[in-house]
Amino acid sequence: MSSPLSLRALVKTFGLMVRAPGWAVQWSSGYRRARGAFRRQLMAQGVPEAEARELSELYPFKMGDLLEAARGH
Repeated sequence: MSSPLSLRALVKTFGLMVRAPGWAVQWSSGYRRARGAFRRQLMAQGVPEAEARELSELYPFKMGDLLEAARGH
């Protein structure tokens, strides 16, 4: 690779490394909000609070699940 192309790739890679933690935090907070909304909807439909809390823990796509899928495990 040429020097300017290598430098550009290095800068882009560094930019991704800097932004990735922010994306993870944003996704995680969105997941918590969605899980809370799911629990509130269950309770609004008459599901007891204890069961709604338990069911909301089963809400899909935790960050660990996505990382495992990305790693191919």
